[in-house]
Amino acid sequence: MIRFKRFNDYSEAALSGHITSIVFSLLIISSIILIKSDSFGADTGADAKDKSRFTASIYIKQKVEIAGEKIYLKNISDIDGKTDLKEKAGEINLGAAPRPGRKKKIPGKWIASKIRSQKWITGEIRILFPEYVCVTRAFQTVSIKKLEKIFNNYIVSKIKGKKFKINSFKARGIRKIPLGKVDLKIKNQSRRKIKGRINLLVAVYVNGKKGSKITLSGWIDRYENVVHTNRLIPRNAVLTKKDLYIKSINISKAPDGLVTSIEDAAGKAAKFTIRKGACLKENMLEVPPLIHKGDMVKLVAKTDFLTVLTCGIAKSHGGMGEQIVVENIRSKKIILGRVVDASTVKVLF
Repeated sequence: MIRFKRFNDYSEAALSGHITSIVFSLLIISSIILIKSDSFGADTGADAKDKSRFTASIYIKQKVEIAGEKIYLKNISDIDGKTDLKEKAGEINLGAAPRPGRKKKIPGKWIASKIRSQKWITGEIRILFPEYVCVTRAFQTVSIKKLEKIFNNYIVSKIKGKKFKINSFKARGIRKIPLGKVDLKIKNQSRRKIKGRINLLVAVYVNGKKGSKITLSGWIDRYENVVHTNRLIPRNAVLTKKDLYIKSINISKAPDGLVTSIEDAAGKAAKFTIRKGACLKENMLEVPPLIHKGDMVKLVAKTDFLTVLTCGIAKSHGGMGEQIVVENIRSKKIILGRVVDASTVKVLF
């Protein structure tokens, strides 16, 4: 019995101590909660209870989003007071805004100190502020669809009605930009033929102010009608319209100088043997000579008042309109002339 009594005494003491510990812990937790919930400080310069003494009250927000390049008090607070005071206080400059899409933390005490430093403020102002103000800069971006449309319109303007297809379109350098009216201007217009890989540099303007640059690129499959041969063409053979046909092909990887009109190829001679079905290039053809080296030709020399005719010997081949070297039979002089027909050369002065 004695042992049992002592055991009960000990249990009651332990239970009492345990309850005391719990109560103490609850008091600590509640005090922490109160501290955390009271995140705003006050800078009144007078007794906060006597509200009639304040000419204005400024409530500074904890989180704000702004659009401009500068942070003004009106952007981050609610101001109660006379209209002229509210307007003037609202224009207090708190520094540069962060870049679009970025954040900036400003100590609340520093903002309060900035307000107090304004010499034009008379009377007493009540200021409520958090420990820090988190300022976020609003932003926008240029859509990929808009950039793709700009690229497509540029290609259309350059090839004017020709068939094409854009593959592997990419836009590099898209960034967060300030809010406002956006204008996009192409800066580097391609000087080469529009085919294959094309790159464009686009400058971004917001409200007329130049900002970032975006690089647009894409592979252009371009289709054009090209002249082909429908038979084997021997070297030096003169092509006729029956030897040729038109076929549309993808010229994105083809060399420059393709012949695109049958009229430009018919009547010209093959510089070398051309296989059947080949697409013609300008360097495959030449104007067939009307005059051959060693031919006797008529030389014509004309001035405004005089025409002189004489004979000469061709020293080179020449087609219609081409320049050749001729030797004057009488004077033995070597002169330069232009082929007029199969037997006449006009002397060039």
